Amino acid sequence: MALICSFEKVGYMKVAFHLSQIQTNEVRKALRNIKHLREQEPEAEIHAVSNTSAVTMMKKEGSFEEKITELIEKHDIQMKACANSIEGTKMKQKDLIDGVEVVPSGVAELGQLQDQGFGYIKP
Repeated sequence: MALICSFEKVGYMKVAFHLSQIQTNEVRKALRNIKHLREQEPEAEIHAVSNTSAVTMMKKEGSFEEKITELIEKHDIQMKACANSIEGTKMKQKDLIDGVEVVPSGVAELGQLQDQGFGYIKP
């Protein structure tokens, strides 16, 4: 008996980026990677989940507000911030950039996304 396997791309790409670095160069690289993926895969479903001190990159009037707003509004990226980390950094949810979704746990969100077939990327 022979077993034949074939793989073909079905549907669209689903990717979850794990954002946990706050160093400026690392954040810039991560945001560029997200934008480049969108440009290469216009139909992809892309989520970017921040936790630890990286939630501070999602702060209104912060260094990355313009780039994150562009990713949300122009490139349809689902930007998410961990509620535990928001509390741990003494931020308030109202301090977040408009369009950033708060999830109870960033790690749990990443696990759920992977369970739904999302690929995991940690830039």
